[in-house]
Amino acid sequence: MLRCCDIVHVRSNSWIGKQIRRATTAKNEQPSWASHVGMMFDTNLISESLSKGAIRPLTAYKNKTVDIIVTRPPWLEGMVSQRTERKARTLMLAHHKNKYPWWRIGFHFIDSMLGDRYVFRRLSLIDKFNICSEQVANDYEELFDYYFLGKQPNAVSPDDIADDNIERNWPVVWASSTDAWTSFIGSAARRK
Repeated sequence: MLRCCDIVHVRSNSWIGKQIRRATTAKNEQPSWASHVGMMFDTNLISESLSKGAIRPLTAYKNKTVDIIVTRPPWLEGMVSQRTERKARTLMLAHHKNKYPWWRIGFHFIDSMLGDRYVFRRLSLIDKFNICSEQVANDYEELFDYYFLGKQPNAVSPDDIADDNIERNWPVVWASSTDAWTSFIGSAARRK
């Protein structure tokens, strides 16, 4: 069963999804698996950054050409405390005001060409607009003092979150299909 704070990794085969994966693949790295990331609000709602912050059913992806993997940090294998869930939901609800800054994807692309250096994303100096990975990374920093791959939240990409989960052996708790699960696990094998 899915639960609050599980991480939802989305791989889209749309043109924009492919460009995001391309832009967030570091030099000399295997191709990125994830083009988008969100966090479970509860057992069937996902909090994510789309054209603006949104909380919607995970089933919104039904009939879309995407693969979805849901991972859970090992320390949340037991039940999440009610206090943590309340805090997580408060953080996720706060994202609804934020519009998605599509132009910031360009900064990810330029930084990836520089060997995944955090230069242009830092120079943007605009923290009130979260991209999907920043939203998840900010929430994990606030909730658990956790940094994906040791990076600051505004330097994290969907690929970084997937890489972190793979490297730290976070369990896959749900997959949209056997093919999605196989390709996610296969991306883990290629990284080793």
